[in-house]
Parts: sequence; C-alpha cells; structure tokens
Amino acid sequence: MLGLRGIGIALLSLVAAIVCAQPNASRFALRGRAVDENGRPISGLQIALWDDKWKAVTEPVTSDADGRFVFNGLDERQYVMGASFHGETIFYRELPNSGDAVTTPAGPKYEGSEILFRVVPHAAIAGTVRDEFGDPVANASISLFQLGWRDGQAVFAPAEYAETDDRGQYRIHELHPGAYALCVAVEPNPNGASPFGAVAPQPGLADFQTHGEPRYYKRSCYPAKPPASFQIGPAQQVQKDFTLGSAHAFSVRGRVTNPPPETSFSVTLFRDDEVNVVEQPRSTCIKLADGSFEFEGVEPGRYRIEANAGAIRAGTAIHVEGADVGELELMLEPAGSIDVYVHDLPNGAAADVVRIGLRSTGPRPSETTWAQTGPDGALRFESVEAGTYWLQTRTNGPVCVESIRFGDREVLQGALTIATGQQARMDVATSTQCATIESKVVSQGKPAALARVLLLLSGSAESPGDTFLTTSSDDGTFSIEGLAPGRYLLWAWSQEEPGFAGPPNLAGVLSRAAVVVVTKGEHVAAVVPLLQPGGAPQ
Repeated sequence: MLGLRGIGIALLSLVAAIVCAQPNASRFALRGRAVDENGRPISGLQIALWDDKWKAVTEPVTSDADGRFVFNGLDERQYVMGASFHGETIFYRELPNSGDAVTTPAGPKYEGSEILFRVVPHAAIAGTVRDEFGDPVANASISLFQLGWRDGQAVFAPAEYAETDDRGQYRIHELHPGAYALCVAVEPNPNGASPFGAVAPQPGLADFQTHGEPRYYKRSCYPAKPPASFQIGPAQQVQKDFTLGSAHAFSVRGRVTNPPPETSFSVTLFRDDEVNVVEQPRSTCIKLADGSFEFEGVEPGRYRIEANAGAIRAGTAIHVEGADVGELELMLEPAGSIDVYVHDLPNGAAADVVRIGLRSTGPRPSETTWAQTGPDGALRFESVEAGTYWLQTRTNGPVCVESIRFGDREVLQGALTIATGQQARMDVATSTQCATIESKVVSQGKPAALARVLLLLSGSAESPGDTFLTTSSDDGTFSIEGLAPGRYLLWAWSQEEPGFAGPPNLAGVLSRAAVVVVTKGEHVAAVVPLLQPGGAPQ
C-alpha cells in the first residue's frame, strides 16, 4: 500500500544496511571519547569505522589515555562505529533488544563536537545440563528465544543455539539486553527411530533380558512456558542449570493415501502448543514407499503434521495425550496459484517496483511469501496453500497501491481466501498521488529519540494485517511516504528499555493509538505519544 519509506534515524542491523546520504567532496573529522559502563575512560581501545555498506572507510584508530580518539578526512555522511573489546565487537549506541547499531554523522554541523562511546560488554548465559541421576547430559540442544515484535504482536523468535559438551556444559555469549526464554532438548541420533527425544537412562540394575518401554528425555524450558520470559541486562553473566526429567512418550503413525509416483515428498511434525513462538519444524521423517510414516518418542502435546510434495500438500492437527496416535490419513491436495497484474505504473517503471506479499491470518507468527517475477516480467504466487491471507504491499519510488482486486472483491484493506488448487488473478492499481505522514514521537512533552514506530496498514488492532515499522530520529521526528488515502493508526515505544520489545498486542493499547487520516497527495502532521512498558502513554 505504500512506498513505505520510513525517514528517521539510520539503524543498521549486523546483517543489513540502510542507504544513507551520498558523500560530497568536503572532508571532516569525527571525534569521540570511549568510556566503560561506569564512565571511566578506556585507553588503547581499537575503534573502526564503516560506511552504510559495511565497508571500512579508513584505518582503525586507538584511544589515548583519556579515551579520546579522532577519525580525520571523512566525507559528509552517516557512519557505523565499532570497537574491539575483550574479543567481541561492540557498536556505538547499540540498542537493547535488537542490537541494531545507530549510525553517527560527520559533516560541518558536527565539527568540533565529541561523541561519547560507552563500551559495555555483551551479556552471556551458561550452565550445566544433568539428568535425573545427576549425570551430565552431553550433546543436548540449547535454544535461546528472544522476545521481539512481529505481525502485530510480541513473539519469541530464535536468537541463538548451542550444544552441551561432554561435561554437560554450555555457554552462549555476545547477547544484547532483552527478554528471553531458554529451552533444552536432547535430539535423537539421526539414524535412530525417535525424532523428538533421545532415550533416557532407566533407574535400577541393567537387565539385558527385559525389554521394557523406553523413557525419553523431556524438553525443558526456562521460564516453564512462554509467554513468560527472563531478563538479561547489559554485561550480565547469567547462570542457568537444567535437570532433565524423563517420561514415556508415544508414537504417531499414518500414511499419505495418494503418494505421488516417482516424486519425493516429506512428512513433518510441528509443535503447535506455543502460539507466540516463531514456528520451527521439530522433525521430518523419511516416508516409506507406500506413503506410510511413523514418529516415535513424541511427548504429549498439540502438534500439526504436514505432508509436502511441492505443489501438492496436506496437513492436520493432532493431540498426543496418554496413547499412541495411529491410522492417520493424509490426502495430498493441489496448491493454488495467483497471477498478479500491476496497472497504472509511471512510464518506464518496471512491475517489480511493487512488491505484493501474503501472510497467513492464523494465530501463529508466519513468514510472508512474496510474489516472484517470472521470465516474462510478470508477478506470480506459486504453490499457495488453501487458506486465508493478509496482503502486504511495498513499493519503490513515488508509487503507492490504491486498490487490489481479487476476482470481483476489493481486498487491499482486508484478507483474501484461496481454495484448494484455485488458479486466481489479482489486479493491483497504483498511483503517484501518494500521501505522507510527518510526525514526532513525544514523551512528557519532549521529543523521544530512537523510538520504535508502528503503522497499522490493514486489519484492526484486534486482528492486525499489514504493519510497517520505522524509527524516529534523535529529535523524535519521522516521515512515512507512499501512502494511499485512508485512515491509519500509529503507536510508538522506546527501544532503549531492555526487555520491552513493544506492547504484547495492539488490542490492549488501541486507545493509545494516534489516528491519522490522509487524502491523495496530502502531507499530514501528527504527534505520537510514547508508550510506557505498561501500555500507558508518557
């Protein structure tokens, strides 16, 4: 629905960059002073400087006895600054929660000024995993999830992964302040039959003539179950030990009733009882020639089982509780496709200046699937599973999306439903008469720097569809361009509150939203109050 160009401060994740201003012929200096978390100067610190493409722009410099340093001969532009400190790289103005690095400018406006580079070591978490008998558990999988914002809600996403050594010990380092959940599981031998948990030792004397029902290690999390979380602060060293229990587990058996001949397909089992955790497949089994499949060592709980053979798929929900699950039957059904036609583009503009995505309306966080450009330059969604989807739109250049018709229905502000095997058409109408929201985030009447800003583009606070995130500049301002006419809701919260990734959902802070109505080509000013962690505006 918009070019969605959020113009505020430049943030750089450690894997992506934001294009900044072009350099000019003038040369400037960037001065600073490096201090530790207690404000004491750090001497002998090696500091490097990169441009927005993560290319080194000059040789690293070293701080003097007072912690001062200077980069000379710089172009007027934004830079990323980082220091090598005790074996890790720490960036200037790293934000908690995301770890994004805030760029710093050089130019005539900043000549003679000095930035304060507070170098705070990253946090770490370590511990030992033991079984019920106090023995160390080697090769246990440690999954760390971090609370973040996605699809209109706060969710846990995978952050780091580790394994225990032969002493049952693990360590995860270079962590940013934030809210986390930690889970431990013992993965099976790849050649074994149990896909979910390895067989645990049994109490008592070994009896090689008795073949009792095996027990499996149970997955364990701290806190016990999301959405509970624990906080990790700056430079904090967290110790968390686990004692893994064991329990009887069960099998899940069934067959695909119409396996495709001479076509590879897989059957995958997903945990489905943690709705606010970004989905990860727990196991994939190799099916037999007749389409049958079997999972062993499955803990009690809710799961979803899926068979996938490319353009034909099947799936169902199951509940494992107190007994084996057998005689499941999955019938592969053809996926659908959508041809996307983009209309009214400016002369010379390619169709790929408009990006159209689909995201499931289900309660779980899900990935957005974007229409792909074919050899003929047309956009198309292939292998779309039957279901209901939110639309997501992004554009480049002075173009906005005014309308999307799916068959005879207008779906830009709503959702669309595609049936099994449906071959559908989508028509996208664009315009160059786009609106702009120019706003300021305020807290207690003062500008709020580096605030996270969320714009709700479709759906409602209770059921968010398309959302867009940007960041306010140091003076609290931001600009969002490329909007079609309509009514929009805006929220903002601090990114400098460790552990606060945003409100748990938008429905709970609906009354705190800033409401903005725009018409064609209009520039609208708005003030967005900063939310406190409890949900109230500041």
